Amino acid sequence: MINFNWEAPIIPGLSIAGIELGASLEDFKFVLSSFCLDSEEGLYRLPGAPLLSLKIVEGGGRVYFVFSVAELELTGWFSQFPDSNKILSETRALVVAFLDEKVFNVSVWMFDYFDSLGDQKLANSYQGCLAEGIKLGSRMSYAASYFELGFDEGDEWFYAKNGGVIFGGSGGVDLDESVDQVIHMIMIV
Repeated sequence: MINFNWEAPIIPGLSIAGIELGASLEDFKFVLSSFCLDSEEGLYRLPGAPLLSLKIVEGGGRVYFVFSVAELELTGWFSQFPDSNKILSETRALVVAFLDEKVFNVSVWMFDYFDSLGDQKLANSYQGCLAEGIKLGSRMSYAASYFELGFDEGDEWFYAKNGGVIFGGSGGVDLDESVDQVIHMIMIV
Protein backbone atom coordinates (compact mmCIF):
# COMPACT_ATOMS: atom_id res chain seq x y z
CA MET A 1 0.00 0.00 0.00
CA ILE A 2 3.07 2.24 0.23
CA ASN A 3 5.37 2.28 -2.79
CA PHE A 4 6.75 5.83 -3.01
CA ASN A 5 7.16 6.94 -6.60
CA TRP A 6 7.46 10.56 -7.79
CA GLU A 7 5.98 9.60 -11.15
CA ALA A 8 3.24 7.19 -10.03
CA PRO A 9 -0.14 7.78 -11.68
CA ILE A 10 -2.87 9.60 -9.78
CA ILE A 11 -5.92 7.42 -9.18
CA PRO A 12 -8.81 9.43 -7.67
CA GLY A 13 -10.04 8.00 -4.40
CA LEU A 14 -7.19 5.47 -4.32
CA SER A 15 -3.57 6.64 -4.63
CA ILE A 16 -1.06 9.33 -5.51
CA ALA A 17 2.76 9.26 -5.33
CA GLY A 18 2.51 5.51 -4.68
CA ILE A 19 0.62 6.10 -1.40
CA GLU A 20 -2.78 4.46 -1.05
CA LEU A 21 -5.64 5.81 1.01
CA GLY A 22 -6.22 3.59 4.04
CA ALA A 23 -2.55 2.62 4.44
CA SER A 24 -1.52 2.36 8.07
CA LEU A 25 0.64 4.91 9.84
CA GLU A 26 2.89 2.09 11.06
CA ASP A 27 3.50 0.80 7.52
CA PHE A 28 4.04 4.35 6.26
CA LYS A 29 6.70 5.06 8.89
CA PHE A 30 8.41 1.72 8.24
CA VAL A 31 8.67 2.26 4.46
CA LEU A 32 9.59 5.94 4.91
CA SER A 33 12.49 5.07 7.20
CA SER A 34 14.38 3.48 4.31
CA PHE A 35 14.48 6.87 2.52
CA CYS A 36 15.82 8.88 5.47
CA LEU A 37 19.16 10.57 4.77
CA ASP A 38 19.41 12.58 7.99
CA SER A 39 16.99 11.93 10.85
CA GLU A 40 18.13 14.96 12.88
CA GLU A 41 17.50 17.34 9.98
CA GLY A 42 14.47 15.36 8.76
CA LEU A 43 15.86 14.95 5.25
CA TYR A 44 14.44 12.34 2.88
CA ARG A 45 14.97 11.32 -0.74
CA LEU A 46 11.93 9.51 -2.11
CA PRO A 47 12.38 7.68 -5.44
CA GLY A 48 12.53 10.27 -8.23
CA ALA A 49 11.92 13.21 -5.88
CA PRO A 50 14.24 16.05 -4.97
CA LEU A 51 15.65 16.24 -1.45
CA LEU A 52 12.71 16.78 0.93
CA SER A 53 12.52 17.95 4.51
CA LEU A 54 9.85 16.49 6.78
CA LYS A 55 7.81 18.23 9.44
CA ILE A 56 5.22 16.22 11.37
CA VAL A 57 2.22 18.21 12.56
CA GLU A 58 -0.32 16.76 15.00
CA GLY A 59 -3.64 18.16 16.10
CA GLY A 60 -7.31 17.34 16.37
CA GLY A 61 -6.66 13.61 16.23
CA ARG A 62 -4.86 13.98 12.91
CA VAL A 63 -1.22 13.58 11.97
CA TYR A 64 0.24 15.34 8.91
CA PHE A 65 3.55 14.42 7.31
CA VAL A 66 4.47 17.62 5.49
CA PHE A 67 7.34 17.21 3.03
CA SER A 68 8.81 20.42 1.67
CA VAL A 69 11.52 20.90 -0.91
CA ALA A 70 14.82 21.15 0.98
CA GLU A 71 16.78 22.58 -1.93
CA LEU A 72 15.21 26.02 -2.03
CA GLU A 73 16.99 26.83 -5.27
CA LEU A 74 14.44 24.49 -6.92
CA THR A 75 11.50 26.72 -5.99
CA GLY A 76 9.92 28.92 -8.59
CA TRP A 77 10.72 32.06 -6.64
CA PHE A 78 14.42 31.34 -6.35
CA SER A 79 14.73 30.33 -9.99
CA GLN A 80 13.19 33.66 -11.03
CA PHE A 81 14.89 35.82 -8.37
CA PRO A 82 18.18 34.09 -7.44
CA ASP A 83 19.49 37.09 -5.50
CA SER A 84 16.48 37.19 -3.18
CA ASN A 85 17.01 36.50 0.51
CA LYS A 86 13.40 35.32 0.83
CA ILE A 87 11.47 32.46 -0.68
CA LEU A 88 7.97 33.74 -1.39
CA SER A 89 6.61 30.73 -3.25
CA GLU A 90 5.28 27.33 -2.27
CA THR A 91 7.80 24.96 -0.71
CA ARG A 92 5.41 22.10 0.16
CA ALA A 93 5.82 19.12 -2.14
CA LEU A 94 3.82 16.29 -0.54
CA VAL A 95 1.44 16.13 2.42
CA VAL A 96 0.19 12.82 3.80
CA ALA A 97 -2.64 13.11 6.32
CA PHE A 98 -3.61 10.41 8.81
CA LEU A 99 -6.81 10.01 10.81
CA ASP A 100 -7.15 7.08 13.21
CA GLU A 101 -3.68 5.97 12.04
CA LYS A 102 -4.83 5.49 8.43
CA VAL A 103 -4.07 7.66 5.38
CA PHE A 104 -7.19 9.72 4.72
CA ASN A 105 -5.84 12.13 2.10
CA VAL A 106 -2.63 12.80 0.19
CA SER A 107 -1.77 15.99 -1.66
CA VAL A 108 1.02 17.02 -3.99
CA TRP A 109 2.05 20.64 -4.52
CA MET A 110 3.77 22.49 -7.31
CA PHE A 111 6.78 24.39 -5.98
CA ASP A 112 8.99 24.93 -9.02
CA TYR A 113 6.68 27.08 -11.12
CA PHE A 114 6.41 30.82 -11.15
CA ASP A 115 3.70 32.14 -13.43
CA SER A 116 4.20 35.91 -13.28
CA LEU A 117 6.85 35.73 -15.98
CA GLY A 118 4.94 33.12 -17.98
CA ASP A 119 7.76 30.60 -17.81
CA GLN A 120 6.83 27.05 -16.88
CA LYS A 121 9.64 25.08 -15.30
CA LEU A 122 7.93 22.03 -13.85
CA ALA A 123 10.84 19.63 -13.54
CA ASN A 124 11.05 18.88 -9.82
CA SER A 125 7.47 18.91 -8.49
CA TYR A 126 5.49 15.67 -8.53
CA GLN A 127 5.40 14.28 -12.08
CA GLY A 128 2.51 11.78 -11.93
CA CYS A 129 -0.76 12.44 -13.72
CA LEU A 130 -4.36 11.32 -13.94
CA ALA A 131 -5.35 8.96 -16.76
CA GLU A 132 -6.66 11.99 -18.66
CA GLY A 133 -3.16 13.55 -18.62
CA ILE A 134 -4.07 16.10 -15.94
CA LYS A 135 -1.16 16.93 -13.64
CA LEU A 136 0.41 19.74 -11.66
CA GLY A 137 0.80 22.70 -14.01
CA SER A 138 -2.19 21.73 -16.20
CA ARG A 139 -4.88 24.31 -16.79
CA MET A 140 -7.87 24.00 -14.47
CA SER A 141 -10.13 24.35 -17.51
CA TYR A 142 -8.57 21.12 -18.86
CA ALA A 143 -9.54 19.31 -15.62
CA ALA A 144 -13.03 20.79 -15.94
CA SER A 145 -13.36 19.21 -19.38
CA TYR A 146 -13.05 15.75 -17.77
CA PHE A 147 -14.52 16.26 -14.30
CA GLU A 148 -17.66 18.02 -13.19
CA LEU A 149 -16.02 20.46 -10.80
CA GLY A 150 -17.51 22.33 -7.89
CA PHE A 151 -15.75 25.28 -6.28
CA ASP A 152 -15.38 25.57 -2.50
CA GLU A 153 -15.11 29.28 -1.73
CA GLY A 154 -13.92 28.67 1.84
CA ASP A 155 -10.98 26.45 0.91
CA GLU A 156 -10.59 28.05 -2.54
CA TRP A 157 -10.24 24.75 -4.33
CA PHE A 158 -12.10 22.69 -6.90
CA TYR A 159 -13.48 19.24 -6.19
CA ALA A 160 -14.73 16.53 -8.51
CA LYS A 161 -18.45 16.26 -7.77
CA ASN A 162 -18.26 12.48 -8.14
CA GLY A 163 -15.51 12.45 -5.48
CA GLY A 164 -11.98 11.21 -5.17
CA VAL A 165 -9.94 14.24 -6.23
CA ILE A 166 -9.52 17.91 -5.31
CA PHE A 167 -7.61 20.53 -7.29
CA GLY A 168 -6.06 23.72 -5.94
CA GLY A 169 -5.93 26.48 -8.55
CA SER A 170 -3.74 29.51 -8.92
CA GLY A 171 -6.57 32.03 -8.79
CA GLY A 172 -8.45 31.23 -5.60
CA VAL A 173 -11.70 31.97 -7.43
CA ASP A 174 -14.19 30.06 -9.57
CA LEU A 175 -13.29 29.42 -13.22
CA ASP A 176 -15.96 31.90 -14.32
CA GLU A 177 -13.88 34.65 -12.71
CA SER A 178 -10.44 33.41 -13.79
CA VAL A 179 -10.34 30.95 -16.67
CA ASP A 180 -6.52 30.73 -16.97
CA GLN A 181 -5.90 29.09 -13.59
CA VAL A 182 -3.14 26.52 -13.29
CA ILE A 183 -3.39 23.46 -11.03
CA HIS A 184 -1.02 24.04 -8.12
CA MET A 185 -2.24 21.22 -5.85
CA ILE A 186 -3.85 17.83 -6.38
CA MET A 187 -5.32 15.89 -3.47
CA ILE A 188 -6.87 12.45 -3.41
CA VAL A 189 -9.58 11.79 -0.86
